[in-house]
Amino acid sequence: MNATLDIPPSRHPWLHRLATEPERAVDTLLRGVAHLPGLQRASPSEALMALLGDLPPEAAEWGLVDQALLNWLQTRRKVTDGLLGRPGGVERFIRETGEAFRAAWRLNLPESCAWIRAELFDLLRWADCFSLDATFDLGQAVLAAAAHLQQGSEFRFLWLRICEEVAVLRLRHRLDTALLGLVKTPEGPLGGPSHDLIIGLARWAARLPKDDQAKSEVVREWRALKGVFPRQPGFWRGQWEAILDDDRIGAHPFTTWLRESDPALQTPTKAGQARRVPLLPKDIPGDIGEIKREYREQGLSEPLWGKMAALLDQVERYADATGESYYLVTSCTNIARIILDRAPGHALTLTRRALLWSPSNGYAWSVRATALDRLGRPDLALAVLWEAIRRVPSNAASYNQLALDWVERGEFDMAETLLRKATVFDPTDAPNAVELARVLWLLDRADDAIRFLRDFLDRTETDGALYTLGCLLVAEGRGGEAAEVLERYRCAYGMNRSALTLTRLVSAGTDGREESRKHLRASRRTGETSGGPWDRESAERALAAEQTESPRLVKIGRVAQADLLFQLGTERRTDALRLVDAALADPADSYAQVVKGLALPEYRVEMVGRTGRFSGSLPVRLAFTPDNVTAEHWRDLVRNFPEGQHLTHLVQLARGHADDAVHSALSAWCREPTRWDNGWDEYLKGMLHRHLEGDEIGVDLNTLAHNALTQAVDVGLDATPLAA
Repeated sequence: MNATLDIPPSRHPWLHRLATEPERAVDTLLRGVAHLPGLQRASPSEALMALLGDLPPEAAEWGLVDQALLNWLQTRRKVTDGLLGRPGGVERFIRETGEAFRAAWRLNLPESCAWIRAELFDLLRWADCFSLDATFDLGQAVLAAAAHLQQGSEFRFLWLRICEEVAVLRLRHRLDTALLGLVKTPEGPLGGPSHDLIIGLARWAARLPKDDQAKSEVVREWRALKGVFPRQPGFWRGQWEAILDDDRIGAHPFTTWLRESDPALQTPTKAGQARRVPLLPKDIPGDIGEIKREYREQGLSEPLWGKMAALLDQVERYADATGESYYLVTSCTNIARIILDRAPGHALTLTRRALLWSPSNGYAWSVRATALDRLGRPDLALAVLWEAIRRVPSNAASYNQLALDWVERGEFDMAETLLRKATVFDPTDAPNAVELARVLWLLDRADDAIRFLRDFLDRTETDGALYTLGCLLVAEGRGGEAAEVLERYRCAYGMNRSALTLTRLVSAGTDGREESRKHLRASRRTGETSGGPWDRESAERALAAEQTESPRLVKIGRVAQADLLFQLGTERRTDALRLVDAALADPADSYAQVVKGLALPEYRVEMVGRTGRFSGSLPVRLAFTPDNVTAEHWRDLVRNFPEGQHLTHLVQLARGHADDAVHSALSAWCREPTRWDNGWDEYLKGMLHRHLEGDEIGVDLNTLAHNALTQAVDVGLDATPLAA
């Protein structure tokens, strides 16, 4: 017979194991111990592609692998410590888990991919602690999965923020993944890559050092991008035009490096040829001042709102074209503050819009919380304020707002602690001084309250503090002293409404005393404000987004509250432990680990040798550092985390372990320029510079180190809005 027999190919033995024991089959394959004839040299994800690639889409094996892989990843996310003790340790854990993420998106397994998309920010927060270097970086594997699994522009601001973060040497290898994420967003209006790809490259380049090595990297990345997307020179000139011509961006030499390397970017715009990029308004502060004047005179009319919207749209078009967000963020926050009383829904939307571009803008966080309170959601406002004081510890306004909430609850000791922290960060802030004096009075410490305000007024005289001092004196029946304060007020500020009120209180005797006491006890909360029907739609949309994001902020808030309770001493330690241990039901919560490590020396000792899951987190490793470490320990941290060496040196300084080299390194860091929206770094550099120069700074170094670590810890990119 010459007939050819149609013999089906033999079934791979691993597929037989998958059919009977899917969980075990996938586990052994991902751990590299499965029997895989013919695939011994393949990585686990490549092996899975080879094993399943020829199967029809309806084959049962696809579903078995998908469910088993999903269960495997979920187990890894929850149970880690035991796996880190195996031979190979952290590196082996990173390699195996990274292969699982690669397999999910390469095979396009629907359930696993849906879970990764839904849990992306939690997975990133967890995986970033397993980021050792370019070879062993679990965070990179999660980002790569996100880049391939995104379905539109939902991760736009994630990729733009990642482009900024990877400017540090330790994370430089993630740039290509961030750019891939931007490449896979929808195309621009002219076809080809999205303009955000250029914005991402510019954001990365603008944060690099200004040296020859950085120049080489910028030029290399730009040439590689042009090679992937061949276009006419005019196309790229149009994409870069706004960035190359922006004065704020031009302060960094990367724009010069690009022009020197690419003749197409040197071509000037021809005379008479219209610019293809949006222009900024000529006088933004003047425009906002005019809006504020019209608002006072006419209220929030439809024409005025149209003028506001036109201004904001113009500066946002500029931000979209250049990536420079200063004008947009400051315009959003200033206008939000103006309209807060009559349109809290629009104000909330504007602050979220600002935080998209500038996640650490303290003023935007403060106005956002006030807007939530005016919309009748003090619970959401409270969660926002806790994250605000963690993210920007030097922003006194957030402490004041948070303290008012604790006063309303009768928790005066918590309010006092918050306000004292605020006065340490800004001793000249009058609203905090006034509120602290009132809290001291409510604690039946009237003499302390009066003494504190007198000391404050010796340094900084303000009408509010002087008026409050007069009220305190009247409330305590010290009419003669109150009369002296009244005369001082009249001389400084004239016979205004406050002076008339104080005059009446002083002259009213017992009735004036009771009225003053009633005034000091009265609530300072503004309460809910109705913005009217036209504000309702904006409020509902913004509140829905806030509600979605609130679980993460609430969890952060509980840990921040525990941090404050630890600072109140042993009497509140039980409450603090309850809150922080509840957060540590997820042992990967870096923020909770930092707070507990800083508060309890015995916990630091307990965690010695158990920090493998935080190998990539400098704040956690510093918080867990015992008091008796050697100089080599500090040098090892500086080697592994060069971008965070100022944190390591600050902790050394606070613990008395700093030598001349540490002082010199900190001095050099203090001289480095600071981004306009990084208020905490600006404050920290100012305090450290004064301390290193031998000046009195009024704040304890341990307090600075404590706040620097809790500020630097990774609480996740989902702690800030990712959509307005």
